[in-house]
Amino acid sequence: MMIRSEDIRDRVKDIDEYLLKKYKESNKIEKRDWGTYEQQLMKRVKGAIRNLEPLINEATNIEIHRGPGRPQSLILNRAYNPINQGIDWKKQQKYGFNA
Repeated sequence: MMIRSEDIRDRVKDIDEYLLKKYKESNKIEKRDWGTYEQQLMKRVKGAIRNLEPLINEATNIEIHRGPGRPQSLILNRAYNPINQGIDWKKQQKYGFNA
């Protein structure tokens, strides 16, 4: 007996349906508790920001030698940190200088 590609496709389809059925039975979908979810998300975001800061400091640990002219108003590691950027921008708008 010769096995045709159509037979193989049918068999793979049956296997996929069986696996999907077993997966759905073993992993019941629960409703999300949005309050807890948001707290956990905030904790993960804060952890990511803490882990990001040393990387930014390492990446911006370079010396810039500029010629004559106006000096840079913001240190590189503060310029590329998304949290500090937002805070500095607000202070700039309110007080008119870089804090």
